[in-house]
Amino acid sequence: MKSLLTILIVLIVSGCSSTLIGKSVPPYPEGLETKHGACIAHALGRDRFCEIAVGDLRKVGKEPFALIVQREIGRSGKNAIWQVTDQISWPKQVEGTYVSLGVCNRNGVIDHSIIAVVIQSEEQWHLAAGWAMKVNLENGKFSPISPEGVKCENEGWGV
Repeated sequence: MKSLLTILIVLIVSGCSSTLIGKSVPPYPEGLETKHGACIAHALGRDRFCEIAVGDLRKVGKEPFALIVQREIGRSGKNAIWQVTDQISWPKQVEGTYVSLGVCNRNGVIDHSIIAVVIQSEEQWHLAAGWAMKVNLENGKFSPISPEGVKCENEGWGV
């Protein structure tokens, strides 16, 4: 019975090991990487516009399993060193949608701290499709928001 309890505890703890909250990156833990991200702190001014960023988290060569918020805490040469301040599960998507990072507006007001699942189209602006988050620039945490009025720029529009 003790060994069964020990195995359960190990499984529970190991399932939580992929959270990076509070850790500094890079380097990322072995087997994890980030491929896409965006600076979102434009509202803090020109000198601090990339102080906070959002990005994906994935196992090497796989699809993302999480979104992370990162705050720059230093530099190593030309590269930023980040502290992860929040992590949430990658949002569910249906065919014809994607996750848009840092190029959104809400009711016509640009807000780079909004992340949304949007519907792909040929239009300049993609409409949010039922899921949106906003990053609090003070504490670096995700907060759910209504996707109503959220549009994200089609970065390939006009190309």
